[in-house]
Amino acid sequence: MPTAAYPLQALEFRKVHEQETAGVIKELSKAGLPVADIADNVTLFGLFEGENTLAAIAGLEMYGQDALLRSVCVPASVQGRGRGKQIVSEVERYGKEASVRCLYLLTTTASDFFIKAGYHLADRSTAPLAIQQTSEFAGLCPSTAAFMCKNLAEGE
Repeated sequence: MPTAAYPLQALEFRKVHEQETAGVIKELSKAGLPVADIADNVTLFGLFEGENTLAAIAGLEMYGQDALLRSVCVPASVQGRGRGKQIVSEVERYGKEASVRCLYLLTTTASDFFIKAGYHLADRSTAPLAIQQTSEFAGLCPSTAAFMCKNLAEGE
């Protein structure tokens, strides 16, 4: 099983604690991201600075060797510091340690960000059945959202 936390030069990457969930959901809501199903199958991760100051959020829904990356969010107060890139990289590392081979995501606003992070656009019809059956894929994200994927096994 993957380790729960990674030290990152004055940042801590870890799963969000239960008592932090309400604050994280509030931050995701402020960013306009779907939160209706967060408690279902989504593991929330955070980058924290100092005394548990939230620097970035990401969620991960794992389905065997496939996973859905979602809820990537950087609070407005710390945007522009590379925190989004850092948390995506750490979630990818976590996924690799958990034997995830491919990460999928849906986005209406951040295609360019994810392309720079090595994701590529894909046809929604190519999504694995488990990904197609997620709340986000089936209805929380509009059908116009870009569907993207990244093979974590490349380069092994």
